[in-house]
Amino acid sequence: MAQCSLLYLLRILFHFYYDINQWKFYDLKNDPHETNNVYKEDDYADVMKSMKRKLKESRKKHGDTQKNDDRFLKNCLEATQKSSFKESPLN
Repeated sequence: MAQCSLLYLLRILFHFYYDINQWKFYDLKNDPHETNNVYKEDDYADVMKSMKRKLKESRKKHGDTQKNDDRFLKNCLEATQKSSFKESPLN
């Protein structure tokens, strides 16, 4: 919950999409409809670096590993393939 609060306090959205292997980073104050991904923009480089460092620290603190990511993705793909509607098992 603290991470969510931090993101809203900073008025940003920072997210990694596993299915397309892409980071998304939106400045919600200036772009509330999330239309301009500023992940690669130099103006946000310091914020991105800080957010990635905090994410890494949080993952370490909570024992979240790449192995967990791989297992989660495998389960999602398997569930999606079994679904007749091809929807994400998270919906």
